[in-house]
Amino acid sequence: MLTSPFSEWFEMNSRSVNKKVMPKQGPRSEALLIERFFSRRLRLSQVRVLVAIASAGQLKLVAEEMNVTPAAVSKQISEMEDALKHPILQRSGNGVVLTELGHLLARRGRELLDQLDRTRVEVEAMCTGQAGRIGIGAGYSLSALIFPALAFTLKRQTPNVTLSLKEGTFSYLAPMLADSTIDLVVARYTTHRLISSFRQQTIFQDPMVVVCSAHHPLAAKSDVGWADLEGLPWILPEAGSPNREYLERDLAQHGLTVPPGCVESQTWTMNLELLTIYPFLAMLPLTLTRKYRFVTPMRVLPVSMEAGLGAVKAVWREDSDDVLVDLALQTLHRNARDAWNDVGIVQQSQPGR
Repeated sequence: MLTSPFSEWFEMNSRSVNKKVMPKQGPRSEALLIERFFSRRLRLSQVRVLVAIASAGQLKLVAEEMNVTPAAVSKQISEMEDALKHPILQRSGNGVVLTELGHLLARRGRELLDQLDRTRVEVEAMCTGQAGRIGIGAGYSLSALIFPALAFTLKRQTPNVTLSLKEGTFSYLAPMLADSTIDLVVARYTTHRLISSFRQQTIFQDPMVVVCSAHHPLAAKSDVGWADLEGLPWILPEAGSPNREYLERDLAQHGLTVPPGCVESQTWTMNLELLTIYPFLAMLPLTLTRKYRFVTPMRVLPVSMEAGLGAVKAVWREDSDDVLVDLALQTLHRNARDAWNDVGIVQQSQPGR
């Protein structure tokens, strides 16, 4: 909760967003105001605030992310509105929404910040002689979510960068991270003997869930418990993998074992297809079930999985000062906040190392 002396001012200022009446300007006067705004008054800090608001939707969340007061965030927007003589934000419940002008400025602002990031990386590579290459590893259940969006953003900002993408468990990827074969790993289960030489940061929460196809007999049941899963065939993670260990632990806690007639597969595209052709059960990340629910209609069964695999983390070497690693971390946080919100899972993440 906001505390005095900022709370009263912030609430009054936030309410005034909807009430603010901008004086009308003639076409010539308005053109001069806009020209003056872009040539003399617009600051990068204002652009960053506006882009952050477009993603977060709440001034308080933006203030926490930028480590400033909500009043400071509100002031940045007010300065832009005063300069343009047009509203940028409107109050909406507990949050704010962008006006049509605000959406335009936020969209172009994001493009501007992306270009600046790209220029920064290229300038540093030119001045330091660094090669434009980054190696990224991800767990099998994460690669489909992580790699395409990450590759798209990195290539848009640094088109000459060479990406090396590897899939595997963290125990498989950790030695590659330690010897610099790869630079960054995104994984759920990150306990490993080399972890003391690494740094890690939670990117987003993505619990594992038990699913079946929309045509599975359990899909029509209104109340499903672990006992209903007894004897049913599974699409299983690879034996010895963390996902498999967690699943077998969950089954054992409810007096169940892995039945005969299962399929072992780490390939998520194949798993989605297998769900459509046979009444299998599967253990999938919630984001995948949301993202591909229109391609492969599924039902998430109401059984509680082990909570230990909910957090998705980025891991990198303590001694790494590669600018591309920083850019990849920023991109991961942005995708967690934007792309994952698109499938209905609200995330809060803190960018940077």
